[in-house]
Amino acid sequence: MNSDWKKVGGLPGSIHLYARDNQSGTYQVFNSLVLGKKTGLSNKAKRFTDNTELSREVSNGPLGIGFVSIPNILDSKALAISDGEAPAVAPNRYSPAQMNQVNITLKR
Repeated sequence: MNSDWKKVGGLPGSIHLYARDNQSGTYQVFNSLVLGKKTGLSNKAKRFTDNTELSREVSNGPLGIGFVSIPNILDSKALAISDGEAPAVAPNRYSPAQMNQVNITLKR
């Protein structure tokens, strides 16, 4: 895993990774659809039991990235994601089909 935003095209700074806890449905969906068997979640991720808390933490600083369900995006920027085998799908807050099915990555 890259540890500095500069290594992935961003401004210099340590990447702050945030994730839901293992019991979360949000984590389970993200793990199966995005991380899959090829990539595991870094053990350096700060874990949260609540989507809102995670989203607020991402919003509080420009170096954070994490994933929440669409209704919990709050003040963060939603990004399209893909597992590398399918095209990335841009999240849509107003699509009922995506509201509880798509988990997105956030970066302020």
